[in-house]
Order: sequence, then C-alpha cells, then structure tokens
Amino acid sequence: DMTVFLNPSENSYQRLGSNKAPKYISWSEENRSQLIRVPAAVGIYQRVELRSPDPSSNAYLAFALLIYAIMDGIQNKVELPPPSNINLYKADAATLAKFRQLPCDFKSAYALAANSPFVKEHIPDAILNIYGNK
Repeated sequence: DMTVFLNPSENSYQRLGSNKAPKYISWSEENRSQLIRVPAAVGIYQRVELRSPDPSSNAYLAFALLIYAIMDGIQNKVELPPPSNINLYKADAATLAKFRQLPCDFKSAYALAANSPFVKEHIPDAILNIYGNK
C-alpha cells in the first residue's frame, strides 16, 4: 500500500527485482534478497532493514508510514509469517510463486495506494494527489 511513497518515480520500479533490490514481499533474519531483513545483531546494533525504498523518496513520509504500519500491526495483532531464509535471487519459479510481489510500476503502486484503507487513514488526500499528478 505504501510502495508509491517509497518508490516515487517510474524509474524506481526498474530497479525492483534487479540489482539486488527486492520485489517480493518477504522477510528474513539472514538473507539480503528479502524485502525486510532483521539481522541477528544485539544491543545497539539491533535493527530492521527495509530494502525497497528509492533514494528519491521523502524520508519523513517513509518513516511516518513505517511507524503507522508497525502500530497498525501491533494494535490489530497481525501475525508475522515465518521468515524466508532463502536466496530469492536464486530461487526457482515454484518457490517465487508463493510470494506476493511489490507493484511493478508507478501506476500500479499509485492505484494500490489510492484504494488502500491504510493510506486513506494516514495520508491526506492532498499528499496522495501530489503523487497521482506525477
């Protein structure tokens, strides 16, 4: 739902699925081919890596959406799927078919956001319309 804000140009989508940018919706504790990686670090080194955002995204908007998504998941007790500790860059078609994909272009990402209850709850129409007029 938030992909259009994390990848705000048509060029953003050319890199998803290539050049080590993920296109499948998955997470892992170990593998960098996943959309989200939670490295096995301790103390001040603990972190979560979201690997899809384009450098041209608005960092403030991206972090706000991530915080809202985390809060939404906690409040609604969303179950986390099991980790996918496999290399998706080398996985076969049958394995990849099990994963949902990020939108493949800006138009699809915008349509997803425009129809998303999550986005409608947290993003003012004026901001969404700015992205729609690109």
